[in-house]
Amino acid sequence: MPVLTFDSDLLQQDSSYRIAYVGTNNFDFGVALGNAAKTHKKKSPQPICIQTGHRTTPNLNKRVEGVRFALSGQSKNRLDGTSGWIEYERCPLYTMGKREDALKQLVTIIDDVEPPIFIAVAGFAQFNPQYSNEIQRFKNKLSNDEITIISADTEMSQLDILKLGLSTINIGQNPFEMGRKGAEILFEYLAEGKRPVTDKLYLDFHYCDRSNADTCTINH
Repeated sequence: MPVLTFDSDLLQQDSSYRIAYVGTNNFDFGVALGNAAKTHKKKSPQPICIQTGHRTTPNLNKRVEGVRFALSGQSKNRLDGTSGWIEYERCPLYTMGKREDALKQLVTIIDDVEPPIFIAVAGFAQFNPQYSNEIQRFKNKLSNDEITIISADTEMSQLDILKLGLSTINIGQNPFEMGRKGAEILFEYLAEGKRPVTDKLYLDFHYCDRSNADTCTINH
C-alpha cells in the first residue's frame, strides 16, 4: 500500500516507508516569519520574543532556527545583538500546548513599556477564544506599530483577528494545495506507476495582513 505524508513528515530514518511528503519546509517557514519582522524594526539591536511549543518538538524547533537564520545568518544560537537583533531575556517562551498559557505569555510581553517584536511559530495564543477580548486594549498600539504581533497560521478565526486589527501579520501553510497535490501524486502512482520526481514537495505560504485578510488564503 503506497503511503504519502502531508503536513508533518516521518523522521528521516523512516522516510523509506512513504513515497513522498507534501507540505511545509519548517525551516523556510521560520525564515518567512523572521523576514516579516524586518519591516517593523525600530532600533538596533531590535528585541524579539519567539513563542514556541515544547523544547523537543522537531518541526517547531526548525521554525525557531529559521527565524534566527533570517535575522542573523545563523540558526543554532540565541540572537545576541551583533546582527542588529537580540532575543528578549525571557524568551523563547514555551506554551507546552496550553492556549491559556500562550495568551498569558503574549499579554505579559506586549504589555511591557518597550515590547519586543512578538513572533509565534504556531497559532498558540490566537487559538484561544479569549484572544480578541484580551488583546483589544492593545489595538491602538498595534495600529500605530508600537506593538508587532507576527503569528504562524491563517485559520479563519485568525483572519477575523487580523480584520479587527488585533494581529500584525499572519503567515500560513497551504492545506488546500497539500490535499490537491497529495491526491495527484497518489493517483499518478496508482494509475500510471509514476513516482514523484522528488520525495519532498515543499509548498509556498499564505501571507496575510490587515489589507488582504479577505483574500490572502484563496486558492486559484
